[in-house]
Amino acid sequence: MGECQSCGKSTVSSQTYCDDCQPNQKVKQPADFARSDEWLNASRYYEEYQDEQNSYKKRNWRKIFVSLVTLLLLLGFSATGWAYLTKITSAKHTVQEFEKAVKKSDAERLVQLVSFDHTSTGFNKTQANHMIDYFEQSPSEFVSMLGYLRASADGAEEDESQNMHVHHLGAKWLLFDQYKIKLDPAEINIQTSQQNVNLYLNGDQVGELSEGRYELNGVTPGEHVVKGEVEVNGDRYDHIMSVNTYENTDDPIEMEFDELSPEVLQASLDERLEDDIKNAVENHVHEYVEAYEEKDINAFQVMKNDSYLQDTDASIQEMDELGKNFSGGVKAITYDVGSLELKRDEVSDLFTSSIVVSFVLDTGYYLDGDDPDNMLSNENTYSWHYEFTYDEDEKAWVITSGKPMAMFETDELEVKEFE
Repeated sequence: MGECQSCGKSTVSSQTYCDDCQPNQKVKQPADFARSDEWLNASRYYEEYQDEQNSYKKRNWRKIFVSLVTLLLLLGFSATGWAYLTKITSAKHTVQEFEKAVKKSDAERLVQLVSFDHTSTGFNKTQANHMIDYFEQSPSEFVSMLGYLRASADGAEEDESQNMHVHHLGAKWLLFDQYKIKLDPAEINIQTSQQNVNLYLNGDQVGELSEGRYELNGVTPGEHVVKGEVEVNGDRYDHIMSVNTYENTDDPIEMEFDELSPEVLQASLDERLEDDIKNAVENHVHEYVEAYEEKDINAFQVMKNDSYLQDTDASIQEMDELGKNFSGGVKAITYDVGSLELKRDEVSDLFTSSIVVSFVLDTGYYLDGDDPDNMLSNENTYSWHYEFTYDEDEKAWVITSGKPMAMFETDELEVKEFE
């Protein structure tokens, strides 16, 4: 319980005045609210809210505008970049860059543009300079090559006679084509009058001229140092020369050993004379059988005596007119090694050799239409004294004359039998 603050009557504890003394409450009107601080505060809050909303709208539009401009710029740059990358990776652009590199003598750029996969070293700056020098000295060749490369870039078929081509390497970054100028390898043909010459290319041994001629394949076009080294009677001789594949024709390049005199060559021939003459005789005997069986004197490679070849050709023609055919085989060859000798003509410097040989042939004849298995054959022995001449161009011994012999000249005999 409580007391009225005005008259002292008892009141509910929550009331300050009794019902009689309770002052009249005046209801606030809108005008009173408008003049109050609450209205001012409410207006200020509303204005701040409106300002904040307007600010958000401006910021949102600014973000949208910036995003739109950024997107358009990205699309523009992407389109420009795509067009640029497509252009600089095209076949035509590669040919244009090749032309600029040659005209500006830019060897480093040329190395980037040219592809050569035939050696581990590839295409280097030195070789690029060789190419530039060649095109500077041969402007017509440069114009011709550019014409071919431009046509290739436009889709023309590859010309195998050219040594450079526009080559598609595949896609770069999986999007853009990549092209290079593919360089074909060159060849160097070396020829020498010496046998068993060790051949070196740019300091590396690449082979041996066992037949007097050697073909170097897969060589990078340009200038190379070629060295030949030969050992004769324990002495070593070498010859070094510079070879430019752009300048040389398809003809073999002669490697001459000036230090090697005819006397040295004679010593070299004498060293392997027995084996070389035996091989020449054996080849001739087999060629004899082949010539008669095929009825063609072109089978003779060792025999160079015109009279012998004419007589053999006449004999073959007579066989052909009679309808006769020949079949035979070599059974054995006996070499009179003691009769073998080597001579040199002091005037012409020609080398000759001679030997007495005997060979056994199992031969027979049969008529056209007959089975050669049913023919009668017998063994015949022929003995000859053959004269050989060394052909320096062919690097081989050839028979230039011969005469029949009744017996061997010495007892130093060697027999080779054939099945």
